[in-house]
Amino acid sequence: MGIVFKGNWNVETPYDKNDVVVSGGSSYLSKEPENLGNPPDTSPLVWSILAEQGPLGVAGPTGPQGIQGV
Repeated sequence: MGIVFKGNWNVETPYDKNDVVVSGGSSYLSKEPENLGNPPDTSPLVWSILAEQGPLGVAGPTGPQGIQGV
């Protein structure tokens, strides 16, 4: 069976093996069935990181001011 995207991680949701969640900007793959209450970012025995959020870059220059509305 392939991976199944489940959206944002939720402490009350039980995840199956190969479920993928997003937490803190990174995505994680559940390595175990009946994975419940294990935060992905602090539970490496039951979650594998798929894609890690990197640091924010430098902000670019501010664009031109638009026309004032009514």
